[in-house]
Amino acid sequence: MRVPMLVLLSLVVSAVGDESCSEEDVAMLQVSRGCTQQYPGCNNNGNNMNIGGNGGWKNSATDCQNWCSSTSGCVGWTYIDSNQGTTKQCWLKDSGVQCNGGQCDQNTQYTTYVSGYCGGECGGPGPSPTPSPSPSGGCSPISNCNNNGNNMNIGGNGGWKNSATDCMTWCTSTSGCTGYTYIDSNQGTTKQCWLKTNPQCCSHDDTQYSQYWSGFCGGSHAC
Repeated sequence: MRVPMLVLLSLVVSAVGDESCSEEDVAMLQVSRGCTQQYPGCNNNGNNMNIGGNGGWKNSATDCQNWCSSTSGCVGWTYIDSNQGTTKQCWLKDSGVQCNGGQCDQNTQYTTYVSGYCGGECGGPGPSPTPSPSPSGGCSPISNCNNNGNNMNIGGNGGWKNSATDCMTWCTSTSGCTGYTYIDSNQGTTKQCWLKTNPQCCSHDDTQYSQYWSGFCGGSHAC
C-alpha cells in the first residue's frame, strides 16, 4: 500500500515536535564517506595524533570528521566546544579509540562533545577509493592547508579573489604556477590568493580567525 506524501510529512513533523533539527541531529542521520555516524555527547578517548594543528580550531563537528577522513592513519576524532574559552577543538586519533561513542553523556552546561570513527574503525565503512582527477588537473582546494612554497613574483599576487576556486582558476591559467594558497579571515586579511612555485606539504594553520585552502597544480602533488 502506498502511503500519501502528506501522511509521511505529518509523521516526520510529529517525530520532531516543534523544535527544528540541529546541525548535530542532522549529522547523526548522515554518514560521511569512510566514516561512521556522529555520536553527540561522547568522548571516544584514544591516542591523539602527533600532527600539526591537532586540537586546533574547526568550525563544526562535521569539519572535524572531514579532517579525519582526509588524514592518513586517522581512525577517530573528538570535537569539543565550550563557552568557557576552550572553543571548537578538533582532536584526531590514530589508535585506542573506544567504540560506540566511548564515554557518553559528557555534555555539561559549559562544554559539548561529539565523536566519530573513520577508516573502517569500529565497524564503519572503509576508506573511500581515490577519486578521479578533477578537470582542473587535480588541484582542487584542500581545506585547512597552507602549502607554503615560493610566492610568484607577478602583479596582483596575494590580491583579492572571491573564493578558493577562483584562486585555483587563476593558478591554472598562469604559466609556471604549481600551487596556490587562499586565505580568508575575519580580522581584516580577507580573501587573499597567493600563487606559488614549489609548494610544500600542507601545514594545518586554521584558527578561529583565519582559514586556509591550498591546491597543487601543474604536476605538483599533495603529500
